[in-house]
Amino acid sequence: MIRPTDRAAPKRRASWADATTNRPGWTCRYENAGGSLRSLRTPLPRWRSLGQCWLARTEHVPDSSPEALRLAALMRKVLQRGEAPPIHPSAERSLLEEAGLQFDESPLPGDVSLRLTKDPPVAEFDPRSYWDSASPQADAGLQFDSDEERVFYTEWLPRCRAYAIRWTIPQVSFSALTGEPDDRRVDFLLCPPLSEPFVVEIDGLQHKAARNVDAARDAALMKAGFDVIRVPAEQVRQGMGSGLDAVRARLSASPSHRPPTAAEMRVAYGPAEVHRVVAALVEAIAVGFVSGERWQIEIQGCSSWAVGGLIHYLDLLLAFDRIWAGKVAPGEVVLWANGAGVLLTASLAGYQRVDYTDAISPQLRITLDAGLAPSEPLPTIGSVPQVVVRSAYVPAELAYESFAGGERPTPPVLNMDDLRWPLSQVLTAVFAKSDFREGQLEAIAEVIHGRDCAVLLPTGAGKSLIYQLASFCIPGRTVVVDPLIALIDDQVAGLRDHGIDRVVRLSRRETMRGSMARLLNEVKSGYPLFIFVAPERFQQQRFRDDAIRTLAQNEPINLVVVDEAHCVSEWGHDFRPAYLNLGVVLRDTGRDATGNPPPLLALTGTASYAVLQDVLFELGISRQSENAVIQPRSFDREELRYNITRVEPRVARAALTGCILGLPAKFGESPAGFFAPRGDRTQSGIVFCPHVKGKYGVGEIGEHVGPTIGRQPPFYSGSAPRGFRRDDWEEVKRENARRFKENEDPLLVSTKAFGMGIDKPNIRYVIHYGLPSSIEAYYQEVGRAGRDRDHAECALVLIEYDEDRDRRLLGDDISIEDARQTRDSIRGMEQDDVTRQLWFHFNSFQGVEHEIDAVKDVLEQVGHVGRRQSTEIPFGDDDDHRRRERAIHRLVVLGVVRDYLVDWGSKKFSLELNGVSPTYIIDRYADYVRRNQPQRFDTEKEKADNHRDGDIKAVVVGCAGLLIEFIYDTVERSRRRSLREMWLASRESVANPNVAFRQRILDYLTQGHITPDLQALINQRRLNLADWTSKLDEIIEISEPRELRGATARLLDSYPDHPGLLLARGFSEAIPPPEDHPPGDLREFISNVSAAMGSAVDRYGADDEAIRWMAAWLLAFCKSKDDGAHTAAVIALASHTAATLLEETKGEAVTDPDAEQGLRVLGMTDMLEAATLRLRRLAESLDGSRR
Repeated sequence: MIRPTDRAAPKRRASWADATTNRPGWTCRYENAGGSLRSLRTPLPRWRSLGQCWLARTEHVPDSSPEALRLAALMRKVLQRGEAPPIHPSAERSLLEEAGLQFDESPLPGDVSLRLTKDPPVAEFDPRSYWDSASPQADAGLQFDSDEERVFYTEWLPRCRAYAIRWTIPQVSFSALTGEPDDRRVDFLLCPPLSEPFVVEIDGLQHKAARNVDAARDAALMKAGFDVIRVPAEQVRQGMGSGLDAVRARLSASPSHRPPTAAEMRVAYGPAEVHRVVAALVEAIAVGFVSGERWQIEIQGCSSWAVGGLIHYLDLLLAFDRIWAGKVAPGEVVLWANGAGVLLTASLAGYQRVDYTDAISPQLRITLDAGLAPSEPLPTIGSVPQVVVRSAYVPAELAYESFAGGERPTPPVLNMDDLRWPLSQVLTAVFAKSDFREGQLEAIAEVIHGRDCAVLLPTGAGKSLIYQLASFCIPGRTVVVDPLIALIDDQVAGLRDHGIDRVVRLSRRETMRGSMARLLNEVKSGYPLFIFVAPERFQQQRFRDDAIRTLAQNEPINLVVVDEAHCVSEWGHDFRPAYLNLGVVLRDTGRDATGNPPPLLALTGTASYAVLQDVLFELGISRQSENAVIQPRSFDREELRYNITRVEPRVARAALTGCILGLPAKFGESPAGFFAPRGDRTQSGIVFCPHVKGKYGVGEIGEHVGPTIGRQPPFYSGSAPRGFRRDDWEEVKRENARRFKENEDPLLVSTKAFGMGIDKPNIRYVIHYGLPSSIEAYYQEVGRAGRDRDHAECALVLIEYDEDRDRRLLGDDISIEDARQTRDSIRGMEQDDVTRQLWFHFNSFQGVEHEIDAVKDVLEQVGHVGRRQSTEIPFGDDDDHRRRERAIHRLVVLGVVRDYLVDWGSKKFSLELNGVSPTYIIDRYADYVRRNQPQRFDTEKEKADNHRDGDIKAVVVGCAGLLIEFIYDTVERSRRRSLREMWLASRESVANPNVAFRQRILDYLTQGHITPDLQALINQRRLNLADWTSKLDEIIEISEPRELRGATARLLDSYPDHPGLLLARGFSEAIPPPEDHPPGDLREFISNVSAAMGSAVDRYGADDEAIRWMAAWLLAFCKSKDDGAHTAAVIALASHTAATLLEETKGEAVTDPDAEQGLRVLGMTDMLEAATLRLRRLAESLDGSRR
């Protein structure tokens, strides 16, 4: 015997073949058909070992249809979504009731899963011991290579160990054991219970001349984890010898075991039994054993609960058939088992059940032989087609067969009423949910019908379920692009909670671990149902071609998902260059065997108009149907309670401590119990920090929080905190995230890297230690709380050093250069939330000239840009890499670069140049402007035309400069505007945050009746200020100021320099509020109106007459107010309006006793200044006359 040392058997996904799969008159194979129970708090390891089975069907001439094959593929997808997926919730209920086990309903709304009050006592046992229940008998038809092999199997093994032939597998494929391509076989694989498997080879005389070949085979088997015992054939004939002694010793060393009790088998084997009988029926459907309007099926060897479970899966079968408008599912089904019958009749609500007592003529006979091994005799073949299912235990992960083919089919379009019941059946069977949330059903219908869809739903609204459920309704595999490793981990964990194990994640972490090559091979094989990919992976040619294209040609990609789709848009706060061209790349690489691209689903929690439009454009999503874009009716999360504390930096940590200490009382608990881990009842929470390092970083804040809660909390960030190596930190943060998600630690201190898309239902509080970058970002991050719809607290510690300074830094009238200079001059102890957020902002926008120089640098390395070519440029250092990739992004927008790849190994960019003309570049720039700011098109097009006569490189540099200036004028201002609105909303809501701050968030996020009117004005060909003033006159008659403020603030995210919006945003602060509401902020009024005037002249080409019209209208409106608005209007217009108009206004105020005091002061000041000037001139004149 050869025994290898120091080895670990690698996992192999094998297409298993042995002597039992070659049976005359039968088609046989090993298959995955395991099952489990959701209700057990601790999953049973044996569920996985029960996941394998051996399936045999008689070789009747198959008469199947493409529709039946597709239906079978969808059913297999549900049954084989993992090694032991949970059975249908209704089937589980029946099994638990049959077993007399006590259970509770789920407390979560819409969740139909069950929870056992306590787990039943199930001792550890090897399921193979169930085979000890009856005397084994080998099938006489098994094929062996020699008489000695037959004697060893049928005579010697039974004498050595009574049931040994049941767990001895003859003639096993060598490649199934080793993973190496090889058509040879090993003689026997012995898999005794509770012991390691080993190989036995019976060597005839010919082996003496092939010792080197045998040694190589043995070495390959040892490498794969299998000991090899070689027994000379002569010893088998004599019944004795050292080889047989070695086999006997291994079998004797196998630990003693007992068969499981009936109760244990009900819990352990019961779920697998349900899925096995369903698998048998699915096999019969696939080969055409059953068809027509009435099916009559006889079932043998099956428990009552498994037959009852089959009925629920027949409902699922009917649901899939209706989704595809098929005619495969019958109108009636008769099931006959255990001496009783049941008749199922199809209705709009599924199959209706009645008892059936008449005799049947079965079309199909299903036999479950749990106590027999694959090697034992099969039933006699008769006229009725048969499917036999037996337990099987092979030391490899079985490969999943592909049944879908390379072409992506699409079901016919059905209305929502026809889809609701069938899709809800899939929802219940796979995800244990009873009904859909807002927007889910409509979005699922879009993508299963092959249409693109963008979904904007609040955090916690169940966006992930859309693609997860849709994937089970269409053959093929689903590719999901996610921006964060934490998000990928969370999505994978969520799928596995529902028994969906067939998932692969591809990110930098897998590369670091050295597992990428194996995972890519799994992708190409079609094993994963869901493939999670970081966007950077699509910048690599090998991944595009070797993995995704290869998969798509064999197993269609049924859906491509871009999660957190706002990252696609440079207008979004989380833009990633890797998302550039992603829509084109996904559609191209995901084409099926006929060249059709997959539908694309974009998911995000919120998106401004500009972000949404950019996402639709970049991903190529057209509004081809009314549900192409799904948005909620309301963003309100009633279960969230808001609180804001505004403090100076010196007391910020004390305020954080106070927030944490006040939490237990808000939930009616003691501090000791509140901050202790308690499983699913843990009161989990997140403290968000702005930085990774420093006094506002996760490490220091974690150390500060620890004594307050009585335990040191874990922390999480994208990059490594101080004291951690990058590679080590990847594992540490993953473990920290796991401990938090699995309720081992109740509190996590994190940057926003953990905030996006994480699904943990029992997060009871979120504390922001500092101001987020926008209302959208804040809403996304607090959305981690209360996902179970129970009360949750959302606290914000707003740290402010100097209100006036922050207001200036966030004003419309300060350039980015001046704001940067001011920010950089502030000492550390005087920093606050606004200056910290601006630090991040200025790092993202390092200046127009800086970016233009980067474009010139790339062009210098590329060479000639006027012809189509492929070229490469190096990364440079880390700073150069980021600069160059951003410059490449600009050249992609202008059409100079068609596509680019990133080679991290050789640290270079590979660019595909289009070969462009000056006209093409100018038109690309003009189209970009028209798409983003339509009323600036004429002005910007004229600027671009001024470069038309230069050489091609000069045109590129000129248009790149215009593009960068335009982006700084719009995107950069938009980001600062978003921060400003977040700062205003929080500081102005301190007095009553749960009402005022909630309303401010909703006004900002919700598209009310005002927004479409304003958007229509923006979409006009040219700016018309008279139209804006008319519309504002209408709005104040029917709307509250807060509605106008919210609508304009939201749209200014997309059009930050638009004069009409700036005017309307300022105007919203001058409108008298309803009673019991605070007055508007006249400083915001002045800032916005002043910016509106400047932008109208400088960027939108407004003439003097239009400016005078707008100024006169504004002064007339404000004159009727008595709250300082008239004075504020004069101040706002002072630097932009013709002097005569303002002089008249101020002059009239001096003599008008009813005029505002401030305006009268301004008038008198002007008069005094004018008088002083006249006196000075008179004095100068008199002085001159004396000389």
